Amino acid sequence: MKKMMKALVAVPVLVGLAAVPAIAEERLSLSGEMRVRGWTVDDDEGIGGRDESYVDQRLRMMGKIKAAEGVYAVFRLDATEARWGRYAGFGSGRLPADGSSMQWDRAYLDLTKGMFNMQAGLIYAGVSPSQVVNSQDNGIQVQFKGSVPVKAFVLLDDDGYTPAVAATDTTPAVPASDGDDAFLYAVSVAPTFGEVKTEFFGAGYNGGETDEDVYAFGASVAAPLGMATLVGEINFFTGDAAEDVDAMGLQGYFGADLAITDTITIQPLIWYAMAADDDEVQYSWLGNDFDGWDPVWEVGTKLSNEQIDLGRPFDWTGAGAGLIGGTLKVFAKVSDALNLGASVGYLTVEDDNIIDADALAIAAGGSYAIMDNTSLHAQVQYLSVDGDDVDGDGFQAGVGLFVSF
Repeated sequence: MKKMMKALVAVPVLVGLAAVPAIAEERLSLSGEMRVRGWTVDDDEGIGGRDESYVDQRLRMMGKIKAAEGVYAVFRLDATEARWGRYAGFGSGRLPADGSSMQWDRAYLDLTKGMFNMQAGLIYAGVSPSQVVNSQDNGIQVQFKGSVPVKAFVLLDDDGYTPAVAATDTTPAVPASDGDDAFLYAVSVAPTFGEVKTEFFGAGYNGGETDEDVYAFGASVAAPLGMATLVGEINFFTGDAAEDVDAMGLQGYFGADLAITDTITIQPLIWYAMAADDDEVQYSWLGNDFDGWDPVWEVGTKLSNEQIDLGRPFDWTGAGAGLIGGTLKVFAKVSDALNLGASVGYLTVEDDNIIDADALAIAAGGSYAIMDNTSLHAQVQYLSVDGDDVDGDGFQAGVGLFVSF
């Protein structure tokens, strides 16, 4: 009889425990991606001298926990992000100590009520198609998703806190101090005029204890015109880079997406950035540039803006010499599963008195959906640089298997 009573009590308990995952699943939604990639780089000494081949991997999970209607806690976790064989002992990325192989990229509250949205916590925020102002940091972002979308954010880069230092036999104790905050902020509006999409923004970065105080302003447009869509963006920077050193920047691009057929698109783009004077520093973005931007190598795969990136082209020499250049790209949808892309670009400087250099950049790549939510990506790149202090050729390639869920 006692055994029967225990069984009768155990049944509803077990049923209740079994129901917990079901309840949790209704409140928790997960998405993400697992990737395994291989890279090879062979660059001459004059352009960096990288000569290596390796494989890496990463598991990314994005989760949304529903607390109430319109109220979520959101997180993004990257795990096992490491090169194969880099950390000996049962596999790289197994332990969080393996070269920061585990990171909580995002953890924030997301509140939506009507057309209003607010995010607060560890967030990513940016403005403009090129994300010329972008950071991942602690802060607050608010958005109004009305007929004219408005977005504003403030991110705390450094709170200026210096911890106390204990006294030693030879040095006195140093008390803790709380200095000025360093922060990034921006406001953007994105009105639409018929089919023409625009965005206008203003942003700034205050360096806290440093003398850096930089402002950025910009505008972008995407305007359909027959079989083409005209695209363009212009950015302007001003302020102080340091004491007695001005911040400057005037840059932009203009071009078009030309739909030649239903499956082939051509994208010509021209690029420009003004060079800096002797008492100036050229800026081409604000923030920690967590998202990055790699338009020269972008050919439609998930491998550009990664381990073989050229980065933002507006100060491509790193000498503040500006940019004059252009790229021509072709994208082809061969089938529902296969997409191809290719690019050729020419870059030179706006002021060859600072540095005299030019570059030829050629890239080709493609992606193939081998199964549902599973794709294989490949990309090859060739860079030839001819200049005073930078000179040489480089070959780079990558291949990756991506599974989205």
